[in-house]
Amino acid sequence: ELDEAQAVINYSLAAPARGQGFGKKMLSIAMDALAEEPDLHIEAFFGIVKKENTPSKKIFERLGFELTEEKLIREVPCFVYTKQVEGRR
Repeated sequence: ELDEAQAVINYSLAAPARGQGFGKKMLSIAMDALAEEPDLHIEAFFGIVKKENTPSKKIFERLGFELTEEKLIREVPCFVYTKQVEGRR
C-alpha cells in the first residue's frame, strides 16, 4: 500500500513456509525494489504486526525497523514499525 512518500508493508506466509527465512527475504526484496523505483520517491516504510506475532516483530527489527507505535486495528492489538529510506528526506 503506497501513500505518497510512505509505503505500508503487509505480508503473510502459509504455515509450511514459516521459520525458513522467507519472510525476511521477501520483505528485503520488496523494500529494495520500492526504494529504487525512481517514480515512487519512498521516504519511509511502515510495517504493522499483530502484537502476539513474535516472529514477524523479529523480522522487522532485524531489517532495521523501529517500533514507533502501539494501536488497535480492527480491535486487534498491533505494533507499528517504521524505517526511513536511506538517502531520502
